[in-house]
Amino acid sequence: MLLQDEMIKNKKGVSIMIGYVLLLVFAVIMGVITFAWLKSYVPAEALNCPEGVSIFINEATFNDSTSELNLSLVNNGRFDIAGYFIHASVSEQELPTIDLSSYLNEGFSGKKLGTSVIIGNADILFGQEGNLFEAGDREKNIFNIPPGITKIHSIRITPTRFQEENGRQRFVSCGDAKVQLQLATAPIVCIPSCTGKACGGDGCGGSCGSCNSSFFCDASSQCISTNCVPAANSTLSEICGSFVCGTAQNGTCGNVSCGTCTGGNSCNQTSGQCVFISCVPASDPTLSGVCGSSVCGTAQNGTCDTVSCGTCTGGNSCDQTTGQCISANCVPASNPTHSGVCGSSVCGTAQNGTCSTVSCGTCTGGASCNQATGQCVAASCVPASNPTLSGVCGSSVCGTAQNGTCSTVICGTCTGFPIVAASKTSSRSSNAADDVITMPTGIVAGDLLLVIHATDAGGSATRTWSGGFTEILDKSASSNIGVAWKIAAGGDSLTVTKSASERFSAIALRITGAHASSAPKISTTATGENTDPNPDSVTASWGAENNLFIAFYGQDTNITDTIVDAWPTNYDDNQIQGVFVASAGEPNMATRDLAAATDDPGTFTINTLIGWRGWRAGTIVVRPA
Repeated sequence: MLLQDEMIKNKKGVSIMIGYVLLLVFAVIMGVITFAWLKSYVPAEALNCPEGVSIFINEATFNDSTSELNLSLVNNGRFDIAGYFIHASVSEQELPTIDLSSYLNEGFSGKKLGTSVIIGNADILFGQEGNLFEAGDREKNIFNIPPGITKIHSIRITPTRFQEENGRQRFVSCGDAKVQLQLATAPIVCIPSCTGKACGGDGCGGSCGSCNSSFFCDASSQCISTNCVPAANSTLSEICGSFVCGTAQNGTCGNVSCGTCTGGNSCNQTSGQCVFISCVPASDPTLSGVCGSSVCGTAQNGTCDTVSCGTCTGGNSCDQTTGQCISANCVPASNPTHSGVCGSSVCGTAQNGTCSTVSCGTCTGGASCNQATGQCVAASCVPASNPTLSGVCGSSVCGTAQNGTCSTVICGTCTGFPIVAASKTSSRSSNAADDVITMPTGIVAGDLLLVIHATDAGGSATRTWSGGFTEILDKSASSNIGVAWKIAAGGDSLTVTKSASERFSAIALRITGAHASSAPKISTTATGENTDPNPDSVTASWGAENNLFIAFYGQDTNITDTIVDAWPTNYDDNQIQGVFVASAGEPNMATRDLAAATDDPGTFTINTLIGWRGWRAGTIVVRPA
């Protein structure tokens, strides 16, 4: 019995051993099969990025108050790359192993791909076309670090690429090209520095020396002779102004260092700003060239940095449009741009409405500013006997004129069309032979003055115009109307003397940008007794230029005023109704800018025929300068 039990035990031991052997054989067979299958997917050798892949950390800053990591990278290698892995350490003793890729701010720039950052279009995940960070490109990424990470000591950047291997696209980590940068350092110990200093402090409370009695220590720690004249305010901030690098002149006492640039940036010596080496500054990159007449706000230095043009004090705010400091309670000019306030002035000052006085520029080369004309003149030159702008330019409204032996004066610029710069209506409700016409404000020599004069039709009166006005229309019928013009001499006035005593109503226009020697052309006139006065078409003898067309009509009213319900099509400007005078004529007009020789305005539409005795209508065309 014992022998039988022993044999049974031996058989069980043999069975267990056979089972282990079978399991081992099965594992070996599965390993062989798996290896054979993986050989078709795993390359014989590890994939490597090509030699010449390189990435440079241009700048990396961590703001522990906002938990924001700002990273500026440059592809300074010879190959395009797809992106990078980013890891960080929080102490000097640790290696950068904390993955930061998941904290990328995708709303600013870049996309996440697994545990990496992709630069450019994240939809392109495979293929050489996915390497969008090209050689020479710059990229800035922002990472919003969670509160658990309160400090970053260093970061490590490992470039990545998409590469083709045996017809398959693979995502490769370029470990040989990884770079590391330390953000945090040990507590700063003040190290005195007197390099380049002859006097003043050493930065740590000590002294770099003092100057003898005939010299003084300037803002850049140099001993300057007391015979020179320093700037009125010789503090470093006042001397350098908006300069953050380069040098600035301390009066006649030498140059002051305004600072240096970091992070691979270079200093634009003329604007005193730090710029990327690859940016393109303005054609005139000096502070005055970039800011112009602006004394506050900012201006763009070409494709480089934004330049600060200055700040406002005393509770004033900066008008970003003009770059001028203004009171919060003032009312700026209707066109508060620099050109709108200064006009043709290139120096001196001009008033911005009820706000600040605007600097229109300064003169150089020893020239002085003629405040009357806003132009720069040589100190030894002889200005015109009347050096005001109107005195120098006369009838010229554009181009330039010579101010005696001094500078050339800008007389103005043309918009392309003559402009109705001002208008005035006048009337009298009693009969008289002489009608004094109220002239528009602001008349200067060279302006075109145009007057439409209407009287009652009953007297059939003819007109005599004073002051050098030239008559181009004097018609009597359903309504008695006359038109005359002149080139202003300045201070012009007009009295219309009629051959019979009548009431009157008139419209006077001051037009700028008109041709000085071409008389306005007037059409034949039409008459009627209905609610649709229809001016005839007019053709300019000088042809298709930027002409000003004026449609007008005069009506003989009786007991009520008539209102224009609709003006001729496209006559949207200067829609003026004359003063209603019972039993007298009433002129109405509108204008249109049109680059054509001929125009037929179409009809006016008036509201009523009550008290109506008829109308006379026509069209005038004014030639541009």
